[in-house]
Amino acid sequence: MRLVADIGGTNARLALAREGLLLPGTAQSFRNADHPGFAALAVRYLEASGVERLDSMVIAVAGPVGAGVARLTNHDWSFDAAELADRFDGARVVLLNDLAALGHALPALSADGLATVTPGSDDAPSEGQALVAGIGTGFNVCSVVLRSGETVLSMRAEFGHVSLPGAVGRALDARIGAAAARFATVEDCFSGAGVSAMFGLVTGRSGVTSAEALSRQDPTSAEFADFYAGLVGHLARDLRMAFMPEAGIHFAGSVARAVLSGPSAARFAEVYSAPTAVQLPAMAGVRLILDDRAALRGCAASSSS
Repeated sequence: MRLVADIGGTNARLALAREGLLLPGTAQSFRNADHPGFAALAVRYLEASGVERLDSMVIAVAGPVGAGVARLTNHDWSFDAAELADRFDGARVVLLNDLAALGHALPALSADGLATVTPGSDDAPSEGQALVAGIGTGFNVCSVVLRSGETVLSMRAEFGHVSLPGAVGRALDARIGAAAARFATVEDCFSGAGVSAMFGLVTGRSGVTSAEALSRQDPTSAEFADFYAGLVGHLARDLRMAFMPEAGIHFAGSVARAVLSGPSAARFAEVYSAPTAVQLPAMAGVRLILDDRAALRGCAASSSS
């Protein structure tokens, strides 16, 4: 039996898995603030589930993962694989970055778990290099290699701390002038906090959440959502050049979902699909991950343990 966990800054999802698949009816969500740490939460979940012993544990963490250790970026939980193995009777423990877990999930996602944003080339391969990009509380990417229906390789990155691409910077400069300097890195711009700050600079309305800014509930937010979708399009063009994801770019996260699941997706597609300066090989399109349990599925499918 494997315990799988998707640990975000606010909430944690736990489930049980066997032979690479989630066990139906076992997924549950919890508030991190209600528990002193992950181990205490896992004990509570396993006791309630009637599980006495685990073979393995795979945990997706929304934060940096090192050699057997990890920590959440937006909550005071840390993870130590060796300590967890001791606590849970020698279970094999693997820590994954949450984007890496989504990368492992790609072959397991059903058609209902993905939405097509741009269709891509008809002759694009279904396997090879692919990219997962998450825009939510923060930003990061995970480049993966898909082969024979499995994710055989996933690579770590901290792309949110990379300097903002030139095309994005120029678009911001044209819109807000010198204030564009506030968005020095990718994550400064492409994150929930970035959306809120940018909306205030563009519209003069401060204190607006990212969800409200992208809601399209009034003409101001609708125009801003289209402008922001264009920025995401410029970013995605650079990601395509940097990572050559022949098997597609897969966006995830609350901000990505707000931008790419509604009318603003048309503006994204317009910018993303513009001709490039160099000829690129056939590539699959851009997709949006809709399955809220995708990271759990990736932890279940991962052979890292």
